[in-house]
Amino acid sequence: MGDRTNLQVFIYDCPSARVRAVLDIIDEYQLQLDWLGAADDDRIHLGRVYGSHSACGEDSRDIASALIATAPEVCFDTWTDPAYDWLGAGTRYTPELGRFDYESDAEGNAVFSADEIAGALASGGVDGVRRILGQSWSAVLKAMSDALPPPSKDHDGGRPVVADPEREED
Repeated sequence: MGDRTNLQVFIYDCPSARVRAVLDIIDEYQLQLDWLGAADDDRIHLGRVYGSHSACGEDSRDIASALIATAPEVCFDTWTDPAYDWLGAGTRYTPELGRFDYESDAEGNAVFSADEIAGALASGGVDGVRRILGQSWSAVLKAMSDALPPPSKDHDGGRPVVADPEREED
């Protein structure tokens, strides 16, 4: 058995037609809503964490690939925490910007070596550094998160949900 670590997935936008595909991926990786229990079987909670305390280090990249392949309109951020001698692995995605993969710290921040930053400065100046840092992805996903209402203590956490139209009650 390989090293295990924490994994986080945040969904910021999902068309209702893709809810079932996204929930199937969440279920496949046994992610828990707010770390507390099984995810709902008919809706996605936008801006809330779907997490696992026993993920493999590359699970975030595998989940990202699955989400992009089956629900390319979804906007999300996913990462694993560093474990032992390894940094975490993260992916940010929006349909407009595409995929941004990075090594991460425990908060999902991209981590780079001094050589990588120096190379980006040499080849593209400040814009090169912004590109390797994924600032465009961070800005778009932060704006989506900021546009969501703040969490509250009710069942839905005060955040919007997107229901699976196949499972909605009449």
